[in-house]
Amino acid sequence: MKKHVKKGTFLFFRKRKRDRKIETSPFSGQAMVEYILVAFVLIIAAYGAIEMFRNGLAGYFNKVAKIRSGPAGMAP
Repeated sequence: MKKHVKKGTFLFFRKRKRDRKIETSPFSGQAMVEYILVAFVLIIAAYGAIEMFRNGLAGYFNKVAKIRSGPAGMAP
């Protein structure tokens, strides 16, 4: 059931769903490209950090593995 809308109310100026058009501009894809570029830079930075700390982390994990695999096995 449709509601009657008087001509002076704010609802009169609302467009119906079928009347709405998708507005496009020359810059409509710019935000998505910027997000992709930021994600790419973060991925490269994370990869560089992993490469830089690889040896130190490997040594630390090997040390912990030796301590935990002593005479008691994998005791906490």
